[in-house]
Amino acid sequence: MQPPNQPPAWTPMSPTGQQPWGQPPYGAPGGFGPGGFGPQYPPPKQTNVGLIVGLVVGGFVLLLVALGAAGFFIAQREEKTPKTFTSTDGTTEVRVPSSWSTQAHLNDAASIQVANTSKEEYLLVLTESKQDFAPDMTLDKYANIIVDSMKTKGTVKGITVTTPVHIQVGGLPAVQYEIEGTIDYLNLRYLVTFVDGKTHYHQIMTWSLKSRFADNRAALLDATSSFREH
Repeated sequence: MQPPNQPPAWTPMSPTGQQPWGQPPYGAPGGFGPGGFGPQYPPPKQTNVGLIVGLVVGGFVLLLVALGAAGFFIAQREEKTPKTFTSTDGTTEVRVPSSWSTQAHLNDAASIQVANTSKEEYLLVLTESKQDFAPDMTLDKYANIIVDSMKTKGTVKGITVTTPVHIQVGGLPAVQYEIEGTIDYLNLRYLVTFVDGKTHYHQIMTWSLKSRFADNRAALLDATSSFREH
């Protein structure tokens, strides 16, 4: 089959059926007959230009891949580099990856508001002086009051609460809950920790979208455990 858009190959014939170029030497290889219109020359020598170009292009591609991989690992390392955020009153701090940043409107009463918005990871700290509570106030009572208030008076609807776990945060007694609910049609899951400070009670509230909480839980726990009183 002929290549497309090409005229059919054919050999000119004389009326007698003989090739019109006659017998050798004109029809012989190297003559002016079917062997070629003019003297035959050896084929041109192959060069290494194509090979060199291929090697250069291949090396450039490998360099780009290596640079991309290096950039990825640098970005990953920078994201995990801890950064300290201090409360507005200077009494507490948290250390979170540098990919987190200060936020302005998570809660106007919060002394620390930080987040990694691209991953839906949020943290705020609320602090209250123990001088404002009766002498028989305890950490568990304080936590119960806040959780009950969230159930009945908060903006989070349909709240479910896990059994509290007693832990330590920054060397201080703490009690931790996982809370799930809906706010503005979004399903959220919270990790809320109440800390018994030297002169204050602290609420460390972290949260994420319900669908991303499992992936973000370790980061939220790390951020919570980084809390320190000055």
